[in-house]
Amino acid sequence: MNGQTDTRRTKGHHGKMKFRMWSSKRRPHDPSAESFETLFETVLASPRAARSVMQECDGDPSNFDGYSLRQLSGIPHVGDASAARVAAVLAIHAKMAAPLVAEIERLQAEVERLQAELKAAQKQQAA
Repeated sequence: MNGQTDTRRTKGHHGKMKFRMWSSKRRPHDPSAESFETLFETVLASPRAARSVMQECDGDPSNFDGYSLRQLSGIPHVGDASAARVAAVLAIHAKMAAPLVAEIERLQAEVERLQAELKAAQKQQAA
């Protein structure tokens, strides 16, 4: 290569770089401290696609609720494979969050029931 260094990145560069950073013995880094854009960059292996994804959802991936694969693949710089990766990440998140959402709903219903009981007791006591 005429003495020049090949600066092209190889497939998997972003993931390998993140792995080295997150698993460093000296200064390990917690992936959960990363921004959504950085995490999408790791999953998609493309800073450009990650930026487009974050712009499309206005910085909040929950805004993708209801998006189809076709809609995801229509995001600039996001092809079919990247759209499938985004959809998989969102599906994993939804499956992990489902029990928590169900518990929150159960607790909200319990709070409402207890508030109604308290109100009835206060009403009865005032009479």
